[in-house]
Amino acid sequence: MGKRMFLIGMLLVGCVLFTLPLRADDKKEAATQITEMAKEMGKALALTPEQKEKIKVLGQDFKAKQAVFYNDLKIKRDALKDVLDAEKFDRSKADALVADITTLQGKILENRVTQVVKTREVLSSEQFKKLKELREQKSSECTDCKKDKNKKKSKSKK
Repeated sequence: MGKRMFLIGMLLVGCVLFTLPLRADDKKEAATQITEMAKEMGKALALTPEQKEKIKVLGQDFKAKQAVFYNDLKIKRDALKDVLDAEKFDRSKADALVADITTLQGKILENRVTQVVKTREVLSSEQFKKLKELREQKSSECTDCKKDKNKKKSKSKK
Protein backbone atom coordinates (compact mmCIF):
# COMPACT_ATOMS: atom_id res chain seq x y z
CA MET A 1 0.00 0.00 0.00
CA GLY A 2 2.83 2.41 0.88
CA LYS A 3 4.60 1.82 -2.41
CA ARG A 4 1.35 2.27 -4.28
CA MET A 5 0.68 5.63 -2.61
CA PHE A 6 4.27 6.65 -3.28
CA LEU A 7 3.89 5.80 -6.98
CA ILE A 8 0.60 7.66 -7.20
CA GLY A 9 2.20 10.65 -5.51
CA MET A 10 5.18 10.49 -7.85
CA LEU A 11 2.88 10.36 -10.88
CA LEU A 12 0.89 13.37 -9.69
CA VAL A 13 4.01 15.37 -8.92
CA GLY A 14 5.55 14.30 -12.22
CA CYS A 15 2.46 15.50 -14.08
CA VAL A 16 2.66 18.84 -12.32
CA LEU A 17 6.38 19.21 -12.92
CA PHE A 18 6.20 18.28 -16.60
CA THR A 19 3.37 20.70 -17.25
CA LEU A 20 5.29 23.62 -15.77
CA PRO A 21 7.31 25.75 -18.17
CA LEU A 22 11.01 24.98 -18.25
CA ARG A 23 12.58 28.33 -19.16
CA ALA A 24 12.47 31.63 -17.28
CA ASP A 25 10.75 33.42 -20.18
CA ASP A 26 8.15 30.68 -20.34
CA LYS A 27 7.58 30.99 -16.58
CA LYS A 28 6.94 34.73 -16.91
CA GLU A 29 4.60 34.11 -19.82
CA ALA A 30 2.83 31.33 -17.91
CA ALA A 31 2.44 33.58 -14.86
CA THR A 32 0.89 36.26 -17.05
CA GLN A 33 -1.44 33.70 -18.64
CA ILE A 34 -2.44 32.37 -15.22
CA THR A 35 -3.17 35.89 -13.99
CA GLU A 36 -5.30 36.59 -17.05
CA MET A 37 -7.07 33.27 -16.72
CA ALA A 38 -7.77 34.00 -13.04
CA LYS A 39 -9.28 37.37 -13.98
CA GLU A 40 -11.45 35.72 -16.64
CA MET A 41 -12.58 33.05 -14.18
CA GLY A 42 -13.31 35.70 -11.56
CA LYS A 43 -15.58 37.48 -14.01
CA ALA A 44 -17.21 34.26 -15.16
CA LEU A 45 -17.84 33.22 -11.55
CA ALA A 46 -19.19 36.67 -10.63
CA LEU A 47 -16.99 36.84 -7.52
CA THR A 48 -17.76 39.46 -4.93
CA PRO A 49 -14.94 41.81 -3.90
CA GLU A 50 -14.74 39.92 -0.60
CA GLN A 51 -14.39 36.57 -2.40
CA LYS A 52 -11.73 38.01 -4.71
CA GLU A 53 -9.71 39.21 -1.72
CA LYS A 54 -10.02 35.89 0.12
CA ILE A 55 -9.00 33.93 -2.96
CA LYS A 56 -6.11 36.31 -3.59
CA VAL A 57 -4.80 35.79 -0.04
CA LEU A 58 -5.23 32.02 -0.37
CA GLY A 59 -3.30 32.08 -3.64
CA GLN A 60 -0.46 34.13 -2.18
CA ASP A 61 -0.18 31.80 0.81
CA PHE A 62 -0.26 28.76 -1.48
CA LYS A 63 2.43 30.16 -3.78
CA ALA A 64 4.70 31.07 -0.86
CA LYS A 65 4.46 27.61 0.67
CA GLN A 66 4.91 25.88 -2.69
CA ALA A 67 7.99 27.99 -3.43
CA VAL A 68 9.59 26.85 -0.17
CA PHE A 69 8.69 23.22 -0.81
CA TYR A 70 9.99 23.28 -4.38
CA ASN A 71 13.20 25.00 -3.31
CA ASP A 72 13.77 22.37 -0.62
CA LEU A 73 12.91 19.66 -3.15
CA LYS A 74 15.52 20.97 -5.58
CA ILE A 75 18.15 21.01 -2.84
CA LYS A 76 17.34 17.42 -1.85
CA ARG A 77 17.32 16.23 -5.47
CA ASP A 78 20.70 17.88 -6.09
CA ALA A 79 22.05 16.22 -2.93
CA LEU A 80 20.70 12.86 -4.10
CA LYS A 81 22.36 13.34 -7.48
CA ASP A 82 25.65 14.04 -5.70
CA VAL A 83 25.26 10.90 -3.56
CA LEU A 84 24.45 8.80 -6.62
CA ASP A 85 27.38 10.26 -8.57
CA ALA A 86 29.87 9.93 -5.71
CA GLU A 87 32.79 7.59 -6.17
CA LYS A 88 31.84 5.76 -2.98
CA PHE A 89 28.08 5.19 -2.90
CA ASP A 90 26.39 5.55 0.50
CA ARG A 91 23.05 3.73 0.44
CA SER A 92 21.91 5.12 3.80
CA LYS A 93 22.38 8.72 2.60
CA ALA A 94 20.51 7.94 -0.61
CA ASP A 95 17.65 6.31 1.32
CA ALA A 96 17.42 9.26 3.71
CA LEU A 97 17.31 11.72 0.80
CA VAL A 98 14.65 9.66 -1.00
CA ALA A 99 12.57 9.72 2.20
CA ASP A 100 13.02 13.50 2.44
CA ILE A 101 12.06 13.95 -1.21
CA THR A 102 8.98 11.77 -0.76
CA THR A 103 7.95 13.78 2.30
CA LEU A 104 8.35 17.06 0.40
CA GLN A 105 6.32 15.74 -2.52
CA GLY A 106 3.60 14.79 -0.07
CA LYS A 107 3.68 18.29 1.44
CA ILE A 108 3.37 19.81 -2.03
CA LEU A 109 0.31 17.68 -2.76
CA GLU A 110 -1.20 18.34 0.69
CA ASN A 111 -0.73 22.07 0.21
CA ARG A 112 -2.49 21.88 -3.16
CA VAL A 113 -5.41 19.96 -1.67
CA THR A 114 -5.66 22.44 1.21
CA GLN A 115 -5.71 25.33 -1.24
CA VAL A 116 -8.49 23.73 -3.27
CA VAL A 117 -10.55 22.97 -0.14
CA LYS A 118 -10.16 26.52 1.19
CA THR A 119 -11.07 27.97 -2.20
CA ARG A 120 -14.18 25.79 -2.29
CA GLU A 121 -15.16 27.20 1.10
CA VAL A 122 -15.10 30.71 -0.37
CA LEU A 123 -17.25 29.84 -3.38
CA SER A 124 -20.97 29.18 -3.46
CA SER A 125 -22.09 25.80 -4.80
CA GLU A 126 -23.11 27.45 -8.09
CA GLN A 127 -19.74 29.17 -8.42
CA PHE A 128 -17.91 25.92 -7.71
CA LYS A 129 -19.98 24.10 -10.32
CA LYS A 130 -19.13 26.83 -12.84
CA LEU A 131 -15.44 26.62 -11.85
CA LYS A 132 -15.44 22.88 -12.54
CA GLU A 133 -16.94 23.51 -15.98
CA LEU A 134 -14.33 26.16 -16.75
CA ARG A 135 -11.49 23.90 -15.61
CA GLU A 136 -12.76 21.03 -17.75
CA GLN A 137 -12.97 23.38 -20.73
CA LYS A 138 -9.44 24.70 -20.14
CA SER A 139 -8.16 21.18 -19.57
CA SER A 140 -9.54 19.96 -22.90
CA GLU A 141 -8.06 23.01 -24.63
CA CYS A 142 -4.71 22.29 -23.00
CA THR A 143 -4.89 18.65 -24.11
CA ASP A 144 -5.53 19.78 -27.68
CA CYS A 145 -2.52 22.13 -27.49
CA LYS A 146 -0.31 19.27 -26.28
CA LYS A 147 -1.50 17.05 -29.12
CA ASP A 148 -0.66 19.80 -31.62
CA LYS A 149 2.81 20.27 -30.10
CA ASN A 150 3.46 16.52 -30.21
CA LYS A 151 2.43 16.38 -33.88
CA LYS A 152 4.82 19.24 -34.69
CA LYS A 153 7.67 17.53 -32.80
CA SER A 154 7.15 14.21 -34.56
CA LYS A 155 7.09 15.96 -37.96
CA SER A 156 10.29 17.87 -37.21
CA LYS A 157 12.11 14.62 -36.26
CA LYS A 158 11.42 13.09 -39.69
